[in-house]
Amino acid sequence: MFDIPRHKRSETHQISPSSSKGFSLSPTNAIPRSRIIRDIQTIRKVSSRGTLLSPKVAWSEEKPKAIRITKSRSNRPSPESNVRSRKLPRLLIPDQLLIEEQKKLPFTPSASIIAEAKSKPPSAKKRTASMITPPMSPTYTNSVINVVTRCAYKTRAGSMLGRPKKYNQDAFIIQPLLQGIKGQYLFAVCDGHGVLGHDVSGYIKEKLPITVEQGMPENESPLNAYSQALANGIVNVDKLVQDSTINAEFSGSTLVSLLIRGSSVICGNVGDSRAVLAERNENMWRAIDLSRDHKPDLPDEGTRIIKANGRIEPYFDDNGQPLGPYRVWLQDQQIPGLAMSRSIGDFVAKSVGVSAEPEMLIKQLEPKDKFIILASDGIWEFISSQEAVDMVKESWETGKTEACCDKLVKEAVMRWQKEDDSIDDITVIVIFLNVLN
Repeated sequence: MFDIPRHKRSETHQISPSSSKGFSLSPTNAIPRSRIIRDIQTIRKVSSRGTLLSPKVAWSEEKPKAIRITKSRSNRPSPESNVRSRKLPRLLIPDQLLIEEQKKLPFTPSASIIAEAKSKPPSAKKRTASMITPPMSPTYTNSVINVVTRCAYKTRAGSMLGRPKKYNQDAFIIQPLLQGIKGQYLFAVCDGHGVLGHDVSGYIKEKLPITVEQGMPENESPLNAYSQALANGIVNVDKLVQDSTINAEFSGSTLVSLLIRGSSVICGNVGDSRAVLAERNENMWRAIDLSRDHKPDLPDEGTRIIKANGRIEPYFDDNGQPLGPYRVWLQDQQIPGLAMSRSIGDFVAKSVGVSAEPEMLIKQLEPKDKFIILASDGIWEFISSQEAVDMVKESWETGKTEACCDKLVKEAVMRWQKEDDSIDDITVIVIFLNVLN
């Protein structure tokens, strides 16, 4: 079983085994961008506003007439026609967690803290209140330098032909105080796929913080030890999925994760979700990818799959025309059709070289590093890394950081509607940084 490839576009090529060094690519016809799938029996479709169109209007460019809405005579309350969506709350960062705990304890602020708060103007005080570090709570006795000032996030379920999907198969993790250490965080975004993809991504959300913490050193250690702990935690989650009650033969999830310890960032990536660092030099902004999208047509990824007796080619329609990106197939069967070369779960695809081994990267943050975007491919399908950084930096410059995720999601939805008949699940986390010299 596999997803119908209406998205995840790429240049279409044929891939055929050539030599022991890998495989060769030969270009084929490009995929038509406009493919509208209609129900032939009813010849109806749903407009973007949710109005059911008649067959005549559905097949023409004629705009539907406005529908007159009358007040219901029922005593039951009806929903308002224009209900604003609520803003998602920002991350309750460790400083705020400590403040909440200290409300329960007998605590008197020191004279230095009171003087620091009074010295700030009202506007600056309001904007930086979450960054002021209160005295440590007895619960958390260990800490490292904290470079994370705040975090915004948003997730949105996709739709198919105007109808919302039954499940949002994305999941995300925001775990401050990893190991109980202030300044140590775990962030992750999972993008599930397949019939039970939402179960796999939800299981990762539940188990990954536990498996990562279990392998982390208790005392100060080199960064390689923390990188190995994150890598082992991801591999162990894949084993737990296999041993669980979830039937993940044809279902799975991507996982892009960040372990932030002080001013060091460790990225572990499996699949085609992505982490992007925003760097600011004077007035110039630059996007730096912290992860690589794992696609079957990458030379090293494709070579591994072909050596494992897998087959790489796009999906073909009834007329023999290629649709969508390259996919991983068994040599003699049209399964599983996975559009990525690494995944958690997808155990049929694992038999032909698909891997759950994460690709790791360690980076030391600098003062010019301002924020990190962590998102599923619902964002990256039609928005480049640099475009995403340019959108978020406007919120960063105006101080309205809570609006950045809404802006990214709205732009992604608009581009999906313009380019395709479906909209993928979308999840994004933006982590704002304050790195001192």
